[in-house]
Amino acid sequence: MPSLTVPEEGHERVHESFSAWVDQDPCPHSNFWFMSERIANMSGWGSFCEAIFHAGRDGTLPTLTGPLCNRERLSPEACERVLQELEHFRQSDLGTFPQLIRLNRNEFVLWGCIWHDGLTLSCDERGIFVEDNAGHELFRAVQARSRILDEGRRGIRVCGRRFFHRPAVYELTDVSHLAPEAGYRSSADPNDAERGARTWVGPMGWADGVYGVEQRPRSLAEYEDKIETLATLCRTAIELDSQVIFF
Repeated sequence: MPSLTVPEEGHERVHESFSAWVDQDPCPHSNFWFMSERIANMSGWGSFCEAIFHAGRDGTLPTLTGPLCNRERLSPEACERVLQELEHFRQSDLGTFPQLIRLNRNEFVLWGCIWHDGLTLSCDERGIFVEDNAGHELFRAVQARSRILDEGRRGIRVCGRRFFHRPAVYELTDVSHLAPEAGYRSSADPNDAERGARTWVGPMGWADGVYGVEQRPRSLAEYEDKIETLATLCRTAIELDSQVIFF
């Protein structure tokens, strides 16, 4: 929806007139949008921006690393710069990213990051970790064994209307020190072998198995659909002398 740049306080009549004009539905396009396109979900957008930040670490992609990834409004002039920088992005080194792998099955885990009740279970280049909303690390391991202790219960009707829910309970155990003996990959940190196993029990985990992290190269093919959608939006905004707005 369109909006005014002047504050409402002190400009009440202007805002009243503007609201009355909007109520007349003067634009043939829904919500005043000439076009609307979905680029990605938050996870896909985050992955795209991580690749952009790596490619633009030398300062060559200021519009992509700044206004675009911050989801700011893009003017026609900014859209022109986005189109130029997207072409540079296509030719850039996109780096690598940490990918969760289920070691006992030698398979990559597509959805490695889990959020629940203010906690995050994920992986980075140093391994697997659990942290709270304040960024406090509650668990970390180069390799970890995940085990379901209680599958929980869902959808139990109480008093005819309310639902009782008990979340699943998982156990994560640091098995980095067991890597050589158990046939798993050796720990990247020699101190892990002396640390001994640590265990975390909580409402998040993966299917039973042993998990680690591998660095995988980013592929341009993973981002081509996002690039094309952005390019279409920017070209349209330039043609109409309009803006690209993110929601």
